[in-house]
Amino acid sequence: MRDPYITPAGNTFEKKALFDYVSVHQKDPVDNAKVTTAQLMPNLSLKHCIETFLDENPWAFEHAENDSIENMKFP
Repeated sequence: MRDPYITPAGNTFEKKALFDYVSVHQKDPVDNAKVTTAQLMPNLSLKHCIETFLDENPWAFEHAENDSIENMKFP
């Protein structure tokens, strides 16, 4: 996850996946509450945590997007 967004119900998802889902279904993917894309907000605290983690662990995104966990190499 690189760009976390949060729903009014407090569920966090990757921005693109969330916007794609809400644009089609007009509801929260978890609780099915009615929601619009205008109600979705960036999860800034989680984004900061992710950025800090990636700064300290650059290997975390040094793999091909479709690699399985079994094929990944960790330091």
